[in-house]
Amino acid sequence: MKQDKSCSNCKYFCRHYKMTTRFHASAMGHCFHRKKTRNKFEPKLCDFWESNAEVKAERTESLKKSLEDISQRLNGILDILSNNE
Repeated sequence: MKQDKSCSNCKYFCRHYKMTTRFHASAMGHCFHRKKTRNKFEPKLCDFWESNAEVKAERTESLKKSLEDISQRLNGILDILSNNE
């Protein structure tokens, strides 16, 4: 499957988020590779584009592990609170 080679699918793109009652992805972001652009990006293909598929997989695994750790800690707190009743 051919991946769309836009900034939003690039390994170096960092999307910005807005906070209201919850986080919302914005259309803006910045490029880690082209640091001079700071908080701006132009949605065009550049010579530095690389697929973000591997990065997404790594982030997903990291989030799963973090959530499992949080779950274990919450269960430990629940056990402590249940034993104190």
